[in-house]
Amino acid sequence: MMPVGYDVIWSIAVVTHLVLLLVALRRWFTDQPAGLAGLVGAVIIVAVPLVGPLAYLLSRRPVRRAPAAQSDA
Repeated sequence: MMPVGYDVIWSIAVVTHLVLLLVALRRWFTDQPAGLAGLVGAVIIVAVPLVGPLAYLLSRRPVRRAPAAQSDA
């Protein structure tokens, strides 16, 4: 007996939400944001399903910097 299509879609959505939530909370704990910004970040991660953790992770994405120029002295 195969599950109905919407059961599969909802299952994927729940698993995706849980993974994003756990990754965002882990990143939030390791970043240790201070003050009101940290509290707002945690509330958004927990209170807004799927979009909250995704928005937090995208806004906290590390910026790639160009390698520092080495001087040949």
